[in-house]
Amino acid sequence: MKHLKALIVALALALCVIVHAQTTTVTATNLKIGGYPISTGVVYFTPVGANGNPIPFADATGALNSPEAFEGQITNGAIVGALTETNTVGGTFAVPDATLTTPANIPYNVMVCDKSTGLRTSGLCYTLPRIVGVSGATWALDHYGPPNVTTTASIQVATGTTVPTSCVPPSFWYNSSTAALEACVGNVFVAPPGSGGSGTAATVQVGTTTTGAPGTSAAVTNSGSSSAAVFNFAIPQGATGATGATGARGPAGADGAAVTPTTGDLVASTAASGTLTALHRVVATYGLATLTYTESACPTSSETESLGNSCEIPTSL
Repeated sequence: MKHLKALIVALALALCVIVHAQTTTVTATNLKIGGYPISTGVVYFTPVGANGNPIPFADATGALNSPEAFEGQITNGAIVGALTETNTVGGTFAVPDATLTTPANIPYNVMVCDKSTGLRTSGLCYTLPRIVGVSGATWALDHYGPPNVTTTASIQVATGTTVPTSCVPPSFWYNSSTAALEACVGNVFVAPPGSGGSGTAATVQVGTTTTGAPGTSAAVTNSGSSSAAVFNFAIPQGATGATGATGARGPAGADGAAVTPTTGDLVASTAASGTLTALHRVVATYGLATLTYTESACPTSSETESLGNSCEIPTSL
């Protein structure tokens, strides 16, 4: 039994050491704003990416953390504990060890704010951007200073017509199809505003022209596309106009050709009156023909008769 108890205690101590090693306790004893210790305040540790924007990450246990800040309570310039989800102070203020996170070695944006009221410094805040190396058992915030070593990084520049779907900053991509230099921002190439490049020129053609019904509206339709337009026109027929004035009388026409009548059957008979009646059947094309009987027809006189009339010849003939 004694050995079992000793084993349980040893495992508990080892577990405590492992859990402790997965987080870093942040300490501070003399946080100030404008030279005055912060009487009541809050310190925020926000996990960020290479571009300084908050990111989610996995801690050493594999748990996924949101990009929300870890918050610690400041009293009289010292960090006195962590702010819990119920907004109370409890335990020590610890953040995930940056060397054990995924992605590895995440930086923290650290913001210190004075939450007091009625003081000259009340409501003021300051930020320490992208602090790296928050790791180990403890990390002293009030002993931190910006690194005095300037680091250099090579900048990659590539070119082509198809922009890669991902990138690693700092790098640039020259898009030869749009003549735009795109920068790698948040692992994605981003084109500068207004750099769309030259587009393909649009074309316009005239299609059909049709006559619409009288009284309809004129219409233009595009049977092509927005970049290759083909315009078809429909133009309505005009209304019938008023009748015009009667024109002047034309000149008289030339005289027609003379009609030569022909005689038909001749029938002679002796009537009681002692005269012979000669009946003439005349064929003519137009209207009443004018017949002039020759001497053989009417030897005693030359007489003009209308078509179909008779000529009386004396019996003495």
